Amino acid sequence: MADLPDVQSGADARAIPLQSAGVSCVEVPIQFAQGDIPSQQVQAIVTAGVSLPAEQRGVHMSRYMELIGEWSAEETLSCDIRSFLEQCASRLEADDACAHWKLKFFLDKPAPVSGKKAPMGYDIKVRGCRENGQLQLETDLSIIASNCCPCSKDIADVGAHNQRLELQITLRFDPNSDVAAFPLAQLIADLENQTSCPAHPLLKRTDEKAVTERQYEHAKFTEDVVRDCVPVLQAANEILGFHVRAIALESIHKHNAWAEYREGETCQS
Repeated sequence: MADLPDVQSGADARAIPLQSAGVSCVEVPIQFAQGDIPSQQVQAIVTAGVSLPAEQRGVHMSRYMELIGEWSAEETLSCDIRSFLEQCASRLEADDACAHWKLKFFLDKPAPVSGKKAPMGYDIKVRGCRENGQLQLETDLSIIASNCCPCSKDIADVGAHNQRLELQITLRFDPNSDVAAFPLAQLIADLENQTSCPAHPLLKRTDEKAVTERQYEHAKFTEDVVRDCVPVLQAANEILGFHVRAIALESIHKHNAWAEYREGETCQS
């Protein structure tokens, strides 16, 4: 069989380098483990790209799929994806590489009184970029909890209104630290405790009573939640920068309430 032409490796006369070209929306199973989170198989959606020199027309798309397939079968993913970035750049003969893996992992979460456990899912995006010899590692995390309105508590003769609260966290890790060992589950628990009450997948009657009472006793605005999360994130030595946003999905308004804080540099800045 005659050799087929390698079209994407052909020369390009426009003299325009591209910062990144690659593949997106690649769905694969992957083993995920991070610090105090046990290894588990999850479904991931991968986006990956490498720099393209001005003289080359295109990247070798099939090489991405080969590499992602190998990782799906043989590797364990964590918040430290430098090895994937290095292999991506090497396999596609590029100087720079970037990627993110979007997935949902699970923690067995006990109810506050009965102690009964059920899996609680957390959405996460693990991101990395190797550019001009510099490495950036970031993680986006979504945490669901609840908050009780302090205004409602103070002005109502009986009760107070509660709503679901979403914490959106971006962490920029120090690449010189042991990022793969970072205790992410403990950080999640510490951040959940800054809300009026953490969310739970399973509640018996005694648990529901405890949750309702805790919400009422820990009434917080979104501004309170964000301000209480800041010292927790500042205490993590492995983190160079962070972004925290609290969004209250209001129960008595059509609109939502939100607040945020940034410290250091992240892609969210």
